[in-house]
Amino acid sequence: MDKKKGKQSSAKSERVTGNSPDSPAEKRPDNKILLGVLVLAVVIIGVVVVFGSQFTSTGPSIPMGSGKVTVWYFYGNGCEYCETVTPYVQSLQKKYPDVEFHILEIYDNPVNRDTLIAMNQNHGQKNSGIPLAYVGDVMLFGANEVPEKLERVILEQRH
Repeated sequence: MDKKKGKQSSAKSERVTGNSPDSPAEKRPDNKILLGVLVLAVVIIGVVVVFGSQFTSTGPSIPMGSGKVTVWYFYGNGCEYCETVTPYVQSLQKKYPDVEFHILEIYDNPVNRDTLIAMNQNHGQKNSGIPLAYVGDVMLFGANEVPEKLERVILEQRH
């Protein structure tokens, strides 16, 4: 009987001294595991920071030109004002091959419409109609302003 009691008392003493598998010292994770978890957390946070903006973006990204003059012209099929302005813009596209033109129809193309909305927001325009052209930070709106000023703005920005 003394042997059993002796073993029980030694088991109790092991728990008290922290040598038992149930002791808090044994339940703590190994430093290598902690380091691995920390590295994994840093990698995950890095991926979220780098790629997270693509998932939280509310609108399309606005493509930018490659350092040369870029014209963004928006029109709509069936827009009576656009019917007169669009051929003029297309003639400028032929006249200035070094200028990058994006001629985008917005009534039938939701991607183009979203691009127009994003560009308007980017330029602080709350409401605008068509025809509309952006050349850099210059916005030209309407059947009068686009034909009257677009070529001059292009020439100013080329130099």
